[in-house]
Amino acid sequence: MAQETMERRVQNIEHRLTTVEQILPTLATKADLSAAVAPLPTRQEMRAEIQAAVARLATKAELQAAIAPLPTRTEMRAEIQVAVQAEGVETRRHFDVVAEGMHADIRMLAEGIVSTQARCDTRHHDVAGTLTQHDRRLTRMEAVSSKRR
Repeated sequence: MAQETMERRVQNIEHRLTTVEQILPTLATKADLSAAVAPLPTRQEMRAEIQAAVARLATKAELQAAIAPLPTRTEMRAEIQVAVQAEGVETRRHFDVVAEGMHADIRMLAEGIVSTQARCDTRHHDVAGTLTQHDRRLTRMEAVSSKRR
C-alpha cells in the first residue's frame, strides 16, 4: 500500500478512537448495570407471582357454573317483552280511567251549557216580550200625541 493511503487510514482510526473515548464515560459500567438490575425480580420470582395471580382467578368450570343460572338472551327478551306488554296494559287501563273522568267532566259542562242556554232563552223571551209591550205603548203614545196636534 502506498504511504499516503496508510497515513489516511491511521488518521481515520485515530479520529474514530477519539470519538469512542468521548462516548465511553457516558456509558454505564458493569457495576451500574448490576445495581440497576438488582431490585428487579428474578425469573423464578416473576413466575411465582404470576402463578399466584392466576390461582386467584376463576377456572373455566367455575365461570360456567356462575353463568349457568343466568337467563339467555332469548329468555331476557321474552321477559322484557312480557314486562312491556304488562306495562302497556296498565297504561291502557290508566288512560281509560282518565278518559272516563274527562268524559264525565265534559258531560257536566255540556249539561251546564244546556241549562245556561235554556235560562238565556227564557230571559230572551221575557226581554223580547217586555220590549214588544214597550213598543206597543210607545206606538200608542205616539198615535195619541199625533192626534192632539
